[in-house]
Amino acid sequence: IEHCKQHIEINSSGYGRNMAHFDLAGVYAFLGQKDSAYYHLEQMVDLNVIDAYPIDYLGYLDHLFESIRTEDRFQELFSLMEARFEAEQERVIRWIEENNKL
Repeated sequence: IEHCKQHIEINSSGYGRNMAHFDLAGVYAFLGQKDSAYYHLEQMVDLNVIDAYPIDYLGYLDHLFESIRTEDRFQELFSLMEARFEAEQERVIRWIEENNKL
């Protein structure tokens, strides 16, 4: 927890800060501290984290989120992140096709 908080406090660039929020959300969900878990999930939404890693782990793989995975609030945040990821993926594919980079 302290390591993640340090990444956030020093405003660690990109992946470090984003994954710190992801890790904290998982730890807090596992500990049953739902408000803290949701706070860090909401930070991921605010930071517009659109990386496949947290999407896959939030949705299906990470057992730390079992205590909140079926809750409406979790599902709404997950759906928002998933939609942003899919939109970004489509944007990249379109750019690749338009610029003949295949």
